[in-house]
Amino acid sequence: MKIKFILFALSLISLNANAQQYNYDVNRDGKVTVSDVMLVVNKILGNDTEKPRYPLTISVSEKPIVDPNAPASSKKKTPVTTKDNLKEFYMDCTYIKDSGKGVVGQPEYYTHWVESDGKWLVGTVVTPGEGYWPAINNTDRDGTKVSWYAYAGVDIPSVHDENNNGLFFCEGYDGINNYDISKPYIQFIQDEGTGTTKDFLVAKTEKSYSECGGHLFFQFSHVCAAAQFFLKKSSKLNDATVNVKMIKLHNVVREGRYYFNEETHWVLENVKGTYTLWDSENYIPVPKSTEPSLQLSVATDTDKANDYFFFIPQAFTGWDTKNAISDATTGSYLEIVCKITDKNGDTFYGTAYLPFATKSALEAGTANTMNITLGTSLRDKDGKYILNTDGTKAN
Repeated sequence: MKIKFILFALSLISLNANAQQYNYDVNRDGKVTVSDVMLVVNKILGNDTEKPRYPLTISVSEKPIVDPNAPASSKKKTPVTTKDNLKEFYMDCTYIKDSGKGVVGQPEYYTHWVESDGKWLVGTVVTPGEGYWPAINNTDRDGTKVSWYAYAGVDIPSVHDENNNGLFFCEGYDGINNYDISKPYIQFIQDEGTGTTKDFLVAKTEKSYSECGGHLFFQFSHVCAAAQFFLKKSSKLNDATVNVKMIKLHNVVREGRYYFNEETHWVLENVKGTYTLWDSENYIPVPKSTEPSLQLSVATDTDKANDYFFFIPQAFTGWDTKNAISDATTGSYLEIVCKITDKNGDTFYGTAYLPFATKSALEAGTANTMNITLGTSLRDKDGKYILNTDGTKAN
């Protein structure tokens, strides 16, 4: 009996598919296929347990990072991640059930770009390519508003650790899948100790299936601040030979919560770390004050214009030099492994320190230029000057 129904349904669809495609496109994927036939057969036979599928399709764009110090003709500069080289991102969704409970869709969707097909493939880490609209358990799956949150720059499969780095949460979880879905956030941890920092991007949209037909559009924004560091000597050291081997920036806030729907977005954690700005096998000469600056980087590529360090938006308050470095638990400072030979031939050979501060907080989505000048302000670990005001080595 079932075979007869299948043959009947196939013949019926083959006769009418062109003229009435959307009547027989039961699973709403834009095509009439055998899958639709089986759904029709199941309906006729009373076996209606298999629900129609609601496929997802994706489009993306990106807001470039803005460099406020660039000429007007080139204000916008986009480092590292753009819509052209974005290859993967993750997304989660939230919605309200009939019961009034807030639901977070699980697991997160894994979305990656398929170059050969020229499209985004939506799925999960476990089952790539099987991404569909959430199975909302209420009376209006098509009309229920779903909030979608997308994020890139975090490596979800490798960060399910005790810190919950990169994971999507909503506040107010009561242990019974009831969330305050108005407050979704990502627990974000910036890399520590290397020059490879993460360009964190986010996007959001809210749609029902009937509004978008399963097609979601995300415009990603950069939510970290970008910075480039440049180094040169002060004029008082132009007659001295200054070489550097390693430079580190200490006391950088590297952990925080990014709230998608809050006006201020970022809530910083009191977790600080170190950024390595320069790390060379050999000592490298520092340019004079009249020469082009040395751009600091640990990257191996040559695209210096788009070579940035990324920071969670924050303000930097400099190390209070009245205290030794060992006591500088809050102030930021530069640790500089260097060799300085003054005009008299006397040499300082070791580690110097310099307070690091910014006039204002680094803002999300902006590029910042940090100019570091090596001069007579350099100090030792106890806060004492290592050079005299005329650039000669202190006793």
